[in-house]
Amino acid sequence: MASRIHMNSLMSYRGRLIVLLMLAVISVPVITDVWTDEGVLYHSLGTDIKLPCKNADSSSWVEWRVNGTNFTQITESIDGNLLLRNTSHSLEGNYSCHDMTGQLLWSIYLRLGYPPERPSVECHTSNFEDLICTWKSSRQTFLPTKYFAEYRFSGRVNKCVEDHVNENTCRINRTQSWSSYMVNVTEVNPLGSTFKLKKFIPRNIVKPDPPENLLVEQVPFYPRSLRVHWECPSSWPKAPHLHLKFCINYRSVAHSSWSALESTDTAVLITDAIAGKPHVVKVRAKDFLDSGSWSNWSAEAYGVPWTEPTITPTEETSAESTVTQMTEFSLSSTLSSSGCGEQIDKVAVLVSLGIFAFVILVAVGVIAGLVWLRIRRKEKGETKKKKKKSLTSLISMKAQPMVELY
Repeated sequence: MASRIHMNSLMSYRGRLIVLLMLAVISVPVITDVWTDEGVLYHSLGTDIKLPCKNADSSSWVEWRVNGTNFTQITESIDGNLLLRNTSHSLEGNYSCHDMTGQLLWSIYLRLGYPPERPSVECHTSNFEDLICTWKSSRQTFLPTKYFAEYRFSGRVNKCVEDHVNENTCRINRTQSWSSYMVNVTEVNPLGSTFKLKKFIPRNIVKPDPPENLLVEQVPFYPRSLRVHWECPSSWPKAPHLHLKFCINYRSVAHSSWSALESTDTAVLITDAIAGKPHVVKVRAKDFLDSGSWSNWSAEAYGVPWTEPTITPTEETSAESTVTQMTEFSLSSTLSSSGCGEQIDKVAVLVSLGIFAFVILVAVGVIAGLVWLRIRRKEKGETKKKKKKSLTSLISMKAQPMVELY
């Protein structure tokens, strides 16, 4: 039984391995482009290389030159080959071999670098519809490099449309949010090729564009408040079921540490700003259901909380005259409308007095009722006592023997 389980697990592992190998073979594009730069020889850095002098007689003497000058590190052999050991960038250049008369026999340009390593690939969507993939080489090869990008969806292989504006970028249009995609990016240079597979579901890699039109405003008469508002990124879909949440970072320009707020609206009120100090604010966005990742930060905006304006002596005089005029105006307004104002005040006073009198009357009535009930109970108690006393005396009289008088 144990051996059967072991065999089944081994077959399962082999099956998965075969499927992965088939997927890799199917996913790797066939590179038909060949590096055919005539007169250029590509070779790996840090290795040994033998340069042959073509068209030379094997028994004749040859002279090697680099960039037109005699090569001091020359190593001659019977066949006229030049041996270069542990190559470095300093050995790059145009190599030529010449016969005894100085006639050119053969030349080649030597270019040194590294074969490619598996590229780094990142994909994201800013609106659930158009998907963007970017990549970069994992190492600097020092050689001309080409990339080929394609993707697999629903069993079909399609070319990822190259973005001619942004380098090393391609787009997949009209994606389906909950479907699975696989992107293959192949890196090729004259020394070889390699590829990277990236599998994902668009819903899980959504990354909105940064919020737009960030604005910071003062709140009049509130020296520690700032009103911040912004707009959703224009690329975000307008569908009612797709919402964003926002993270707001703010700080005084004089400080390095940030304070943070979160909001589902496109506006917040900061109430703990430092009075009189300029502040910097930035905002980022994320899918409301917490899918994917946060957007990049928006462009920073600056604002200073409201401060009470300072008054100079001349301004103070004008301010006093203004206040006097305003006072006179308010007084004249009060006098012209004093009848209405007084009537309102009188009505309010009368209503208040009426309510007070009513409360007093109710209280007096309640107290009088309680007193009356108490007196009534007391009278009833005395009446019961009298009746009981008279009944007792009557019973005692009946109990005495009758004396017959003659």
